[in-house]
Amino acid sequence: MNILKRSETNQYSSQSLRHFKHNIPLFLHTFICCAGLTTKSDTNRWYNGTFVIFCIIFLFVNIDYWIQVSVNLYEIEDILAYAAYILIYALSTVAWYAVRSKRKQLTRLLHELQEISLPVQRKKINFLLIILCCMHISFSITTTIFAFKDGVALLGYGYNLRDAYKLLIFIKILLYTLVFPTFLNIVALLYCLICLRIREFMKELTRELTKCSTETFVILKRAEILKRKSRIDDILDVIQDIFSLPTFIIVVANLLNCFSVLSAYLDNYNMLMSGEISVIIEWSLYAVNSLGCLIAVLWIAGDIPVKEHKFKKTLQKKINMRLLFAGNTEKFKSEKLLLLKQDFVFTGLDILSYRRSSIFTLFGALMTYTMLISK
Repeated sequence: MNILKRSETNQYSSQSLRHFKHNIPLFLHTFICCAGLTTKSDTNRWYNGTFVIFCIIFLFVNIDYWIQVSVNLYEIEDILAYAAYILIYALSTVAWYAVRSKRKQLTRLLHELQEISLPVQRKKINFLLIILCCMHISFSITTTIFAFKDGVALLGYGYNLRDAYKLLIFIKILLYTLVFPTFLNIVALLYCLICLRIREFMKELTRELTKCSTETFVILKRAEILKRKSRIDDILDVIQDIFSLPTFIIVVANLLNCFSVLSAYLDNYNMLMSGEISVIIEWSLYAVNSLGCLIAVLWIAGDIPVKEHKFKKTLQKKINMRLLFAGNTEKFKSEKLLLLKQDFVFTGLDILSYRRSSIFTLFGALMTYTMLISK
């Protein structure tokens, strides 16, 4: 009996992912499966093997960075920047484990989203994925160039490696940039795509409510709308449960990266002005990536309460028009309870609310604390 249930569950998860991969880029679908973020990694030998590889990469990067800092502790000038990066890699590992631990809920969520239509934006999404891949390679190349000039000894545990071993340095940097920022970028992209699906569902429901005439806004129609809105609320709760910790880590890690880049820029302004092109490109790439990731997550997730408020405003207008049309003969208890309910807002561990205004708050705090610490 247990074997039968297990086979049904595996078939369910396999079918859900097979359907879902037609609505998201193939690369993104493959990546989340390889990273062990869905139940497909539990049933597929190939994905089970790539999951083990991801475990080794995350473990290696964290241990290796600790060794580097410990060996070269007295030679590191900007200790705060390196401390920030230690925390960033550790947070990336926690984010991966957090999504991995919710893989069953994520698989069910992806299956639920099949019936929610999303405008075809494959070209834009594929273009964005190409940019992320190119940035991963660019991070690795620019960091390697800078390391060959000044930091080979640091990456080589205090030893100046010969040219034959510099390929190992490049491979090591590839693994580093895979953990951060590439992995967090992929999780942020998946989160944004899911939020876009919910946003489209809410927009479609609002449009249908707007087109509904006063005469047809009867009990059955209102019950259907409330049922669909209840389904949206359930999905939003699942998204919050899965991505509360990972998205909070994405925000914190990218803020730490921005702090690291800004503090390094303030401490090494003369070096930048002397023409260190590789350093300028590296820091610019990291800054642009972190700022873009922060803005995308907060902007798209912050659009959910905006769309819900618009839906409630439209519903309130329809109720008022129906009352004028039918008088006080109809009751709107369920509708009024929905209107009294607060707009849903995604949060990070109930610490940070994902509103669009939070972008300015975070950037202001970043600039203030960076200036204070760098003095």
